[in-house]
Amino acid sequence: MGKAVLDIGCGTAHWTVALARHGADPVGIDRSPRQLEQARRVVRAAGLELPLVLADAEQLPFMDVSFDAVASDWGAMSFTDPYRSVREAARVLRPGGLFTFSISSPLGWLCSPQVAGIYTPDTTLQRSYFDLRRWEAPNGIVHFQLPYGAWIRLFRNHSMVVEDLVELPAADGPIPRYLDEQRRWWAKQWPFECIWKVRKQGHVEGLHP
Repeated sequence: MGKAVLDIGCGTAHWTVALARHGADPVGIDRSPRQLEQARRVVRAAGLELPLVLADAEQLPFMDVSFDAVASDWGAMSFTDPYRSVREAARVLRPGGLFTFSISSPLGWLCSPQVAGIYTPDTTLQRSYFDLRRWEAPNGIVHFQLPYGAWIRLFRNHSMVVEDLVELPAADGPIPRYLDEQRRWWAKQWPFECIWKVRKQGHVEGLHP
């Protein structure tokens, strides 16, 4: 039996399917019924049966210490208040469990004009670093971000410690759905994406990185 992994903000469940194919026992959640409809089609097309739950990462419908890992690939951690979603991720994680997620970088926010859109960074600073928290895009979608120190303090407040913070330059080849040529040029110069790897303090026999 694989590790129990919660995929928060699973969207169309492509990452949930990938987790299952790597031997995990994933559960996908999303607060969008439309996304979950597409996710079920993706799961069926993969020949799998995976639990997909309509739920909000800020109020998870699971018991304490239910999962070995919580993951999010540009999912819920971009669109939920981290002071709520981090608390919930820590609550459902078992001691020694891994919390890992990808999200836009604070630097990308600092270089993005508010009137243009969160994923259109410029080459100059556009806003105060100390005002990072919540931003509503022109299309009505609400995004969240924190300064690096605030992220670290938030993790520590919920008994989690940072093991790694990965900041990769944009790669050549096919352009990811969240980039275009202009954004990829920017992301080759400065970190556009952060991948946090955070561990809940404690230990469970047999649980390893």
